[in-house]
Amino acid sequence: MLTMKRFLLVLTVLLAVLIGLGLWLGRNSDMQLALFEMLIEKSTGLTLILEDPKMDLGNGSFSASRFALVPPENPAQPHINAQDLGIAINRTGNTGAGFLQASVSATAITVFASNKGDSVNPSPKQWVNYLRYLPDQLRIDVFHIISAQDVTQVISATDIKGQRESTQQYDLTLNYLHQGEVLQVYASVSDTSRSNQQSALLGSASISAEDFTQIELSGSVRGDAREFNYQLSMSAYIPDLSNYRDLIAGQSGTILGGGLTAAGLLAGNNTALTISDARFSLQNLPSYAFQASGEIHYAFDGSNSLALTASGQLGDPELLRNWIDIDLKELGEARATLDLGGSLQALRAERFTLSTFADNGLQLSLTGEALPDVTPASDNSITGLNRHRASFSASGPTLALLQPWVGKLPVELGAWQIKSTLQQTAAGIALSEMQLSAGDNNTVRISGANGSALITPATDNSETRIKDALLPLKARIANIAALTELLGIDPGANYHGIGPVVIDAVLEQGAAQWSLNKVSADIKQPYLVANASGAIQSLTEAPQAKFALSLTRLSPKLLGERLPEQLGKATEGATITGSAELKATQDSASLSAINLRASGFANTQISINGALNDLYRPAGQMVLQFNSDNQALLQQLSGRAIARSKGRLDARISDKGIRLDGGIDFNKSHFQLGGELRSKNDRLSSIALSIDSKALWLADLGIAAQTSEASDQDEPGSPLSLSRYLDKAPALPFDLQINLGRVYGASSKLDGLRLHLDASDRRYLLRDFTVQYGEAIGEMRGIIDHNGSTPFVSLAVDARQIALGKLLTDLGMAAPIDGALSLRGGLSALGDTPASLLNALDGSLSIALEKALIQGAAYDMLATDILAWLYTGASQQASTFVDCAMAQIALAKGVAHTDTLFVESPNMIATGKGSINFHNDGIDFRVTPYSKSRRLQVPATVKIKGTLQNPEVKPSVAKAAADATAEALSLLPKLLLKAFGADKYQVKARPCEPRQTPSQSRH
Repeated sequence: MLTMKRFLLVLTVLLAVLIGLGLWLGRNSDMQLALFEMLIEKSTGLTLILEDPKMDLGNGSFSASRFALVPPENPAQPHINAQDLGIAINRTGNTGAGFLQASVSATAITVFASNKGDSVNPSPKQWVNYLRYLPDQLRIDVFHIISAQDVTQVISATDIKGQRESTQQYDLTLNYLHQGEVLQVYASVSDTSRSNQQSALLGSASISAEDFTQIELSGSVRGDAREFNYQLSMSAYIPDLSNYRDLIAGQSGTILGGGLTAAGLLAGNNTALTISDARFSLQNLPSYAFQASGEIHYAFDGSNSLALTASGQLGDPELLRNWIDIDLKELGEARATLDLGGSLQALRAERFTLSTFADNGLQLSLTGEALPDVTPASDNSITGLNRHRASFSASGPTLALLQPWVGKLPVELGAWQIKSTLQQTAAGIALSEMQLSAGDNNTVRISGANGSALITPATDNSETRIKDALLPLKARIANIAALTELLGIDPGANYHGIGPVVIDAVLEQGAAQWSLNKVSADIKQPYLVANASGAIQSLTEAPQAKFALSLTRLSPKLLGERLPEQLGKATEGATITGSAELKATQDSASLSAINLRASGFANTQISINGALNDLYRPAGQMVLQFNSDNQALLQQLSGRAIARSKGRLDARISDKGIRLDGGIDFNKSHFQLGGELRSKNDRLSSIALSIDSKALWLADLGIAAQTSEASDQDEPGSPLSLSRYLDKAPALPFDLQINLGRVYGASSKLDGLRLHLDASDRRYLLRDFTVQYGEAIGEMRGIIDHNGSTPFVSLAVDARQIALGKLLTDLGMAAPIDGALSLRGGLSALGDTPASLLNALDGSLSIALEKALIQGAAYDMLATDILAWLYTGASQQASTFVDCAMAQIALAKGVAHTDTLFVESPNMIATGKGSINFHNDGIDFRVTPYSKSRRLQVPATVKIKGTLQNPEVKPSVAKAAADATAEALSLLPKLLLKAFGADKYQVKARPCEPRQTPSQSRH
């Protein structure tokens, strides 16, 4: 085939022949054509084929519809084939300038070129010189060069136009066809020079594509005998870089896109080029945007290298998978600065800083290097990107943000931070020197150091995951309240003062499971020392925990103000120790081998044993046992002189509540206990308690003959309040039943006592209160309704033949009277304080006292407020006997009235009527006594008026009897006042002890 040198030789000879023949042959066209054809064939060794040739050498013109040069051995494949070729010679031009004074045109030219054969191509110097022979005007519609080298290549151009503007400037435009795309090329030569060693030209060029890609070049091109050298300034704009994927596609197949702006200095030769002082800007928002500067080297064999400093932002961090093969789509926007090296196909980030910012608060920072290594391994496989190394840090407001990589975590600690060193390996990204911190010092704080892990890349069947993690952890939980909140447990009390809890553990991950191993949790403070040791397996899937619990010291002082003062004093110096085993899963938790002991009490043993088989759906058994001969301790706990006590309480726990069974012994008395704490929706809903005893000695409970004491439940000086007591009662429905056989007091005994009290919705119902006292029996029913702003009280009583003297003695009250008392009636009132209740009393009451004996002059304890005339006039006697005393009393709005007052003694019968006003303690009675010993008498009516504390009696001649009457009449209201805790009634003083006043009993 035709070499490029021979092709140019043909063109030169053709033009030379035209000029020479024109001068010699004149206007003989046939001879001109024959001679022209002979010269061409002789000079090229090819056969010339002309169709429709026309030659006018006189005018220096030649044309042919076809001009072809074919090898004799293969006439079917011409080396040069031109269509509609036309040449015109300008013989008047300035040939001394070294330029070809001619114009050349053709509709199509095809050249078959080869570098084979014995001839050589022109040198670079010659190529530059050939540019001097471009015709003044050039127009070729289509031009093809088919190169038959090792790989056949076709170079095509269309619409080629050339124009010499001056002796120093030549302009050329053409459309270059490159891989199906048309590139518009404009070139301008502004100066040429040549010497023995090289030829040079100055010029500029512009290349534009259909996608508005634009490349501008200007500078110099030099050619010597061996190579071209060029130095050009360059600027370029590529609207969409993805159109040039053959240049930038790496091994991952990821194609960069967006608009690229570039500028720099282009220098090179035949084999390679270098862009120095390069400045690049790639804009593909919102996906990414980059700026870079530096140097790029590109060799025409395809090899290249670059050294750039770049910065930019990524809207989609997934592009980072070219360097870090992990799932990064949750990271949000990324910003980076890096020093790029390597090649366009295998970029190297020799130093980079990457920061990501997600809308959910997740932040990540990487600083390091990303050096691709595709060196074949021993098994001929690619080792992968195993030279990436970086310092890593990440932070976020919640641990839930880590779920895409670590799975669901069992707890939430709030803000967290992770630091580590990353190293790319064949298996994934290895994390070392890992540090972790989460939470805050006010609640829960977790820290870890010297950890390691491996992040495995995502595959078609799995997502990016962390595996083989190992991280020693330390945790500080500020208090028990923070721990229960962390575990989702409601402790039902405030435990902010108990802590801190210090935990050591090792976080491990293997076989797709996370676990906490070697866990040791400690609480160490003056009143509490405890430890839990064990492990938690399968943290993220189905957690399973197993712990050994040890309680070294628990002091009741830990409860502080939550412990009643009396109980706090009694348990001062006590310590509770024990142990248990905890097992827990997502669905159940159990405490087994519970063993608690209380120590620090003299002659006292207390223990709790059992197991809670399920803490989530309560089930288990617990046993409380106690035995104490410590009278001082029992006195502090109960406020009474109890000699000894022992007992056992069994608790059976289920999802319906807690069933209680047990017994308590107090010296000779034994109580059988039973009850149930019912629950609903995991909350206590009601309480039921029963107490049974066949025989009770009041002395065992320290009740008999005790001095009554004022309540310590109310502040000194404040009136008693029924609402205050009711507000302290359990808010839950409760049911209390007490059944006692015989009750032995100091002077008498009860033959039976029953009490049944229940409450719900702030209503307290006394269903049964029955007392059997020898032949006497007393019954009471009633209700207290606390739903309104003021409590409402209603009671009904039926008591017959009560031995009044013995009862008062057993209750610790002075007993100046004895006899059989009977009561029947009903009372109701709306009020809160004793005074308001008395002022609102309504109802009726029937009273009878028979066979009464009055000791001395102590009439204030005669029996009730219905007694009338009790004094027979025998004021000097030590006692007065009364056969019968009766009255029917009506009460309305705090005023008691009777018209049926009757008293009979061996010496007297008295009748009367009167009223008592509880609003002002006013009394108004008229009593008429009759003597049984006189057959003829004129009865005198005695009037008693004034107040209960200071009655006025008229006439004064009956003063002695009236005093007794007034004292008797005041007995009922005084008993009522005592019942409501508002009296100052005298009680029997303890032997050899000073008398205690109510005010003293409050302290």
